Amino acid sequence: MSTNGDDSELEMKWLLENLSEEQPEIPV
Repeated sequence: MSTNGDDSELEMKWLLENLSEEQPEIPV
C-alpha cells in the first residue's frame, strides 16, 4: 500500500463502500 494522500482517500472510500454494503441501513 502506498503512503500517497490519493491512495489513502481511495482506501477510505473503498472501506466506506464495503461498510455501506455490509450495513445498507446506514444513510450515506
